[in-house]
Amino acid sequence: MKRNEKADAAKATGAAVSEVASVVEDMHKAFADPIFSATAVRLGKAFGLDEKIDLDSAAEVRSNYGLRANIYRAVRGTSVLTGEGVAWMLGQLKEDPEAVSIHDTKRGATAISALNTAFGDNLKIRGSSLAPEMALKAHGHTVLPSQEDLAEAYPHADSTIVIFVHGLGATEYVWGATHESFGHHLHEEFGYTPLYVRYNTGANIYQNGADFALLTQLIYDNWPVKVDNIILIGHSMGGLVIRSACAQVVAALEESISAGTGLEDKQGDAWTDHVRQIFYIGSPHRGAPMERVANQAIGQMENFNRSRPLVPLLNKRSAGIKDLRFGTILVDELGEAATDPSSSHRDLAEHKDVMPLPGAEHHLIVGYKMSPSRGRAAEMLGDVIVPADSASAKSDGVNRSDFEGGQYHAVEGISHIPMMNNPQVYEVIRGEVARYASEGSDS
Repeated sequence: MKRNEKADAAKATGAAVSEVASVVEDMHKAFADPIFSATAVRLGKAFGLDEKIDLDSAAEVRSNYGLRANIYRAVRGTSVLTGEGVAWMLGQLKEDPEAVSIHDTKRGATAISALNTAFGDNLKIRGSSLAPEMALKAHGHTVLPSQEDLAEAYPHADSTIVIFVHGLGATEYVWGATHESFGHHLHEEFGYTPLYVRYNTGANIYQNGADFALLTQLIYDNWPVKVDNIILIGHSMGGLVIRSACAQVVAALEESISAGTGLEDKQGDAWTDHVRQIFYIGSPHRGAPMERVANQAIGQMENFNRSRPLVPLLNKRSAGIKDLRFGTILVDELGEAATDPSSSHRDLAEHKDVMPLPGAEHHLIVGYKMSPSRGRAAEMLGDVIVPADSASAKSDGVNRSDFEGGQYHAVEGISHIPMMNNPQVYEVIRGEVARYASEGSDS
């Protein structure tokens, strides 16, 4: 690990211990204070003093000024100071010239992706070096989207590029070994150049969408050869990031053109004008039930004294995870319903439609663990993580439009995670890519 990464890890650990100490203190209160109050009541009755004992005041004094509060206060302060102190000491050391960034090893990147799944938005806000930036990756290392670096990293660059975007808590490594990956097969068969990105899945989807849009534009502008076609392939959250990026670019272009900025004279310079096909693999376009269930469960926990202390900690789960509740891809898409913990699926009735990128083919690959012939049960189970209705963006009684001209592909006997390397999924992609290439050559 680099010196700054170790320092940020120390700070994060200290802050985490402090947060946990607060939760433990609140749980201590929730369990101990009722016992204390009940004991006081019994003693008061035994000595005839029950009418003279202000139990609420006694509990308050005991909670705020007693030994218990002082101990927890000390633990919180010590943990934060220790983290900051260790970070400061590490900052005084010389950087080891042979130190490898935690982001540049497969094991380190996997660990960091898990951390950022839960707290990535917080780390990003604090400017922590543990929060990965949206970046193009090749063999685990970052490739800057400059002409020089792209030419060096991709000496045999093709005019068609295929960009892969992973899902929640993952990295580009999940697309499999090079000789077995979808990208390798597409390169071998069609000559296309596969590109892989890594990003902070704990950040808001719309933020990652904006970052992906900028990165893709830089790749397009600086690619070693003229880019004719772009194919986008996203798994799970990755598909939502792609949709968000496309929607934001289209909205920005429309706004600029309507304002008369002259962008209408530069049609074709945006990367979105060259996207031919988009493949969404198990993407929760209608949201992920697991996050909705978790949100509802946390809401119920607030109704009980002994579970209420856990609510603040559980609500610190990342913005990226919370966005999966409804599949939110734009900052203003749901209005207050996007951030209101009490909002439910019915709040989508006021949902702002986000239309798919015009001019591109949209392929929604839907996984079924059970045979679709099993009816509603198979639809609800889907690929175990994402129901078929959500992955196919079908109308579910709320005001959200289906993909205009979208094509749906059912893949049976498969669960969510293996879809990124499944031969059946690749055959869908390969078949559609071959068809499009054939149609293009005929014209």
